[in-house]
Amino acid sequence: MKQLSFNLVIGMVLGASLVFLGQSLRPDTWQKSALPSTEMTVPLPNTATSAAIGVETIADLAQAAGKSTVNIDTSATITPPAESLIDFLVGTEPIQTKGLGSGFIIRDDGYILTNNHVVDAADEIRVTLQSEPKPIRAKLVGRDPETDLAVLKIEKRGLAAAGLGESKKLRPGDWVVAIGSPLGLQQSVTLGIVSALNRSFADFGPTHLIQTDAAINPGNSGGPLLNIRGEVIGVNVMVRKDAQNIGFAIPIDTAREVAAQLIATGKVSHPHRLGISFADLVVETERQDGIAVVVLEVEKNGPADRAGIRRGDVILAVNGEQVSSSADLKNRIHKISSAQEITIAVFRDGRILSARVAIN
Repeated sequence: MKQLSFNLVIGMVLGASLVFLGQSLRPDTWQKSALPSTEMTVPLPNTATSAAIGVETIADLAQAAGKSTVNIDTSATITPPAESLIDFLVGTEPIQTKGLGSGFIIRDDGYILTNNHVVDAADEIRVTLQSEPKPIRAKLVGRDPETDLAVLKIEKRGLAAAGLGESKKLRPGDWVVAIGSPLGLQQSVTLGIVSALNRSFADFGPTHLIQTDAAINPGNSGGPLLNIRGEVIGVNVMVRKDAQNIGFAIPIDTAREVAAQLIATGKVSHPHRLGISFADLVVETERQDGIAVVVLEVEKNGPADRAGIRRGDVILAVNGEQVSSSADLKNRIHKISSAQEITIAVFRDGRILSARVAIN
């Protein structure tokens, strides 16, 4: 490994007290916002209006956005598990389940973006347009469980497609609007702000989410989160069920890339295996406080192990660009092309070292 000279980083890390920010998020603490239901609904909206809030801004935005928004109704046949000896011997009768979610049109030739968890177990998918109350059968083009996104296709042309914004331009405090069918209440519109950015959860892959206090509830899944100009800047995905007004959306910059791959190939390539687990840690010095990323475990014979990265290493940079958090590291690795070799700078035993890692 090759020694580097990052004097500034050495000053920050040396003498630091490291406090792990473990993410003890239990699966039962989180709730994806798809709603098991038998009721069909019509939700969501999007289009461009003024950047400042006027008397009718939100109403105009919601009305325009409805043209590109769809309700998604799903059904699936499942066989319940045996609950008695008789069930085990004889078997259980299949039952039909129904689900409800939201989505929005991303191309005028019938392509629709939604969440994977809205449609992943569905035998049949139907969508309802604002302009056409009769449900239309939809085909699953592709889905990506890792980012919780899916693309559907209906045989319609000349549709109103949603205007997509840029989530990278968001700032905490920006106004946002969520539109959907929470608990089956059709075309519900909620107003809030961006509460935080780059929220990262261990069970949500590499995606770092937008946090908002605009009310998002079961039934909102797959619907758009809009900026005040009516552009989609996020895909509503889940809520904190033991709290109020803590919802999350997938950034549209991520969703745009995933949707393009799903339309082109029906799947998404995720060439971001380093073979390590890692977490944020707080770095406190007399001069400066900050967050760094520490390696918790290294997979034997994995890419990182073969490159010489060890447990306890502090990851400083990827390809010469400073890593600010575990969410930032996940996002950088996620965007790297397959079979590409990258340079990772780590701090170990008072030195900064460089490792060449072949991603697979």
